[in-house]
Amino acid sequence: MNSLRPRRDMTTNLLRMLFTPTFGVLCLAGLAAFGQSGKPNLSGRWELDKTKSDFGSGPAPKDIIEQITQEGTNVVVSTTFATPNGDIKKLVKLRTDGVPTVNTMRGRELTSISQWQGDSLVTVTRDGQRTVLSETRTLAKDGKTLTVIVDMGASKQKVVMLKK
Repeated sequence: MNSLRPRRDMTTNLLRMLFTPTFGVLCLAGLAAFGQSGKPNLSGRWELDKTKSDFGSGPAPKDIIEQITQEGTNVVVSTTFATPNGDIKKLVKLRTDGVPTVNTMRGRELTSISQWQGDSLVTVTRDGQRTVLSETRTLAKDGKTLTVIVDMGASKQKVVMLKK
């Protein structure tokens, strides 16, 4: 029985050497796409996919480019809308933990509350007591497509963005 013990220990050590680094690499790769909290990391440069987007009855912009930075519970979204009348830029700071953030857009202070609902980041933005819009951002499992559902009450839009 003792003669089997060294062989089993060698096999166990060999398996540990082979699988522990592989497991570590796989875990790190998963953290990059889904963040340390297990939630998706939306960081990156995103460009509009017009063929998959639906702007409803509203006019479609010529292009949309978003640069998203996500660190911990803080998310910064810098958006450029290319329209026939020129570019419109918007900078929004959010938190993913339900803590309200205040951003100024077109001279108005708007309060946003963002929270994860499953793997989707849902943001509700209000102007005082009136809800202006809600956005639901969902990252595809491959990490290359970001779908944003924008609900403005009277209308909804589906904006599909590709990671560049």
